[in-house]
Amino acid sequence: MNETQQSNIANDFHIEEAMTRSAFWPALYQRDHAMEYSEERPEAMSTLAMARLEWILRQGRLALNGLITEGEFRTLCDVFNSEIATPDEIEYMANAVAAEFDIEYDGYKEHPLGPLLDKLLTMSPIQKLALRDLVQRFWYPADGRGISPSEFLNKYGVALASSI
Repeated sequence: MNETQQSNIANDFHIEEAMTRSAFWPALYQRDHAMEYSEERPEAMSTLAMARLEWILRQGRLALNGLITEGEFRTLCDVFNSEIATPDEIEYMANAVAAEFDIEYDGYKEHPLGPLLDKLLTMSPIQKLALRDLVQRFWYPADGRGISPSEFLNKYGVALASSI
């Protein structure tokens, strides 16, 4: 088995695992919205849900402008390298970063990643969703690989903060 085949098998496993851990959310959405859609158009529910999600992601990306530095984005890409985000994991990005670098909650502000952790802890859910989506997309071979984070983010209309 070559490296590409191994990578595809690993990716399929991550997708299946993420889908299994996320199954609650689409089931809840279907239950709560079932009466809004006609039985003759079952695809309407998923089409409109995807349209709403894309709108939310675009709003979140706008709200990220000037918020994170290239170094912070690189750190997030390293922490979440090739991981597929589930809805529940998005909320706890700061915890994942702290765990990756063995940062204790007491005194995290003195750590070099303290400013990033503060940003993650104070971001709105929409900003977190948009940021985590961008980090995940950065690893897609057709999307982010081979270009710098600033080029990649610019492609999605996100301007980086200057690092001081």
